[in-house]
Amino acid sequence: MRAAARVTCDVGRWSDGKASVPRIDRGTGDSVSDGKVDEAGLKALVEFQIAGGTDGIVPCGTTGESPTLDHDEHKHVIDVVIKTVNKRIPVIAGTGSNSTAEAISLTKHAKQAGADGR
Repeated sequence: MRAAARVTCDVGRWSDGKASVPRIDRGTGDSVSDGKVDEAGLKALVEFQIAGGTDGIVPCGTTGESPTLDHDEHKHVIDVVIKTVNKRIPVIAGTGSNSTAEAISLTKHAKQAGADGR
């Protein structure tokens, strides 16, 4: 399994200082030959990050693979991550897009799915 990059960023209300908040997208990535979201790999990656002490997770961040996901896949990744995390750490769903309408749609979906955020 390929581990997600750990980044340090200020997460404000979730931490008094700096926190580890990795971005993740479709799971194990390179091992997926059919191009679909590797749901089992995605869940395993989330569990790996939580076990490692990460402070939050960003599914579908704009610096990752999110531009390669179609809208349904994007929403599916967010749903899987939120369900897998199960409120143990914050999930900050990536909803950025070059399309304003798509960004609004993804943001509404993330909010309804239970993503954390302001």
